[in-house]
Amino acid sequence: MSDSKSTGLKLVPRSRATVATLAGLLVGIIGILMQYAVTPEKFPGFPPGVYVIGGCGVLVWLMQRLSWGTLPAILVTLQIIVLGGFIQGELTKNLQSSNTMTVIANLVLLVGMVFATVTAVVAIRRNLRDRARRQAA
Repeated sequence: MSDSKSTGLKLVPRSRATVATLAGLLVGIIGILMQYAVTPEKFPGFPPGVYVIGGCGVLVWLMQRLSWGTLPAILVTLQIIVLGGFIQGELTKNLQSSNTMTVIANLVLLVGMVFATVTAVVAIRRNLRDRARRQAA
């Protein structure tokens, strides 16, 4: 008989902030899928962002016992929103599109990823604070 204490694997997330981070990543994936449904010609096959964000979600889940376990969510937001979105101009161009659904899909992506980043920072801060309290005790 195996339980979470013997394996070290927790099926229930460590914190609400981690759950919120995962939810934000899921909303980001939904935004990409919405954009793919509206304008599939913009993508070379299935959107790779779905795999990237999904992979980061898996990393967040697997690293939830670490104080900085939500860091992949922050990094993927930097990569997709800052680098791909604003620096390369894709997000800016899509937000100015004449296609209303493209704009909505990109807003969904943006809101989800920003939410994931904010909650990831909150999770890291709380985890570090809790670790400091445990070490002080």
